[in-house]
Amino acid sequence: MGCGVGVMTLAVAASYGLALRLATYLALLFTVVIFIAGVLAWLRGMRVARYFIIAWSAFLAGGVINTMMVLGYLPNMFLTMYASQIGSALEVALLSLALADRINAMKEERARILQEASVKLEAFNQELANSNRLKDEFLATVTHELRTPMNGVIGSLELMQMLNLDGELAHYQRTAAGSARDMMRMVNDILTLTELQAGRLYPRRELFSLRGLFDGLRAQYAPRAAEKGLRFILELDESLPDTLEGDAAKLTQSLHCLLDNAFKFTLYGEVRVRVSRAGSADETLPLRIEVIDSGVGFTTPADGKLYQRFHQLDGSMTREYGGLGIGLAICRQLVDLLGGDLSHESQPGQGSCFRLELPLAMPVQRAVTSPMPPRVSGPALREPEQCCVLIVEDNAINQLVTRGMLLKMGYQVRTADNGAQALDVLRNEKIDAVLLDCQMPVMDGFATCRALRNLPGCQTLPVLAITAHSHSGDRERCLAAGMSDYLAKPMKFEQLKHLLQDWVLCREG
Repeated sequence: MGCGVGVMTLAVAASYGLALRLATYLALLFTVVIFIAGVLAWLRGMRVARYFIIAWSAFLAGGVINTMMVLGYLPNMFLTMYASQIGSALEVALLSLALADRINAMKEERARILQEASVKLEAFNQELANSNRLKDEFLATVTHELRTPMNGVIGSLELMQMLNLDGELAHYQRTAAGSARDMMRMVNDILTLTELQAGRLYPRRELFSLRGLFDGLRAQYAPRAAEKGLRFILELDESLPDTLEGDAAKLTQSLHCLLDNAFKFTLYGEVRVRVSRAGSADETLPLRIEVIDSGVGFTTPADGKLYQRFHQLDGSMTREYGGLGIGLAICRQLVDLLGGDLSHESQPGQGSCFRLELPLAMPVQRAVTSPMPPRVSGPALREPEQCCVLIVEDNAINQLVTRGMLLKMGYQVRTADNGAQALDVLRNEKIDAVLLDCQMPVMDGFATCRALRNLPGCQTLPVLAITAHSHSGDRERCLAAGMSDYLAKPMKFEQLKHLLQDWVLCREG
């Protein structure tokens, strides 16, 4: 192109003959160079180069034939007269094919790139899903492992509460106990969240007392309300039946999430829990529970992030209210799991109302098929001093704490570090109850329970699972292995006392 511009300039500035000769030489050189370039491109694998070589050859052939006809070497006929035009037409047709082939090649290349990108994206998504699964498994493992040392901390603090402490030590003990319970509540929330994300939770159907459930909430949150100077009001419709069938544990946990938020964001006024009937049905009870507070309120985010996990309406470093930001996410997922509905109403500065509607089943009579004697309540038939309890626990700290609790209650205590030692103790001594950890070396709790049920006199022995496992289904697994009852760590002194009261003291030796 540069040489062509130079020739055109010479045609104006110099003689026309010189410019014409230079143009002729340039055309011949261009013809040879472009032909060689096409051949090299073809040899290097460029698919469209073959169309170009054929088209260029047809164009040159037409020009040569026409020139030879003009010089008299070929006769003047239609083909020789119009050879240049025919060659040009063939060139245009072949170059059009080359263009179409180039477009098709680009489409194929694009499809290949998209396919490779799709494969890489799928692999990336799979890697992300595996990473998310490993993260959930890690959180579940960590929270499970934290329950064992937290059981020792909380149990030791409860034992300290029974000692005569002066004012300052008693204050420190209450502070440490409250902090340990708060930490344990966060551990339980994270464990529940990971189970929900992994799909390992499912609703259970068991009989429970509606008034007993809310009496427990009243006993737990009334002192907290008194500390903050709030009124805690429970309004329970007296026409509601007391015995219902459903998953009381998950319902209680959902209400804990709502009440924790209500007390956190309420500085003065009241927190009210209103329990009523949401409608009428024959075999179910549509229950409506409203948690109403006079707290700070909020503006509902338009993006629906209120129930998103690890999200807080105020996520700044200077926020006034702390927390993990998973309470409402857990509550929403638990309510959805139970087949209920969760809604809310709130205005900034005017408080909030969270409304939970849940269908609960009415109890039906079922035949008792379990050979194990049921848990009974009533007056004690024996004294703790007359009973011996075997602790099967491999963790020395938890064994020490549990032993301390039992000794405070007055029981005789025997200990075993694993299932094999426990079986030896049961063969040689009279034991009235067994507190059995499920995760142990040598022989775990499930195998130990199945083995001890085959020992003489141990078919109806109360075997109580005391374990850090709290996954949904672990209670059923314990009962299926032959255990009598289940208590998750960290166990409280009063819980253990009532459990042994029902399974040991209320039975004849």
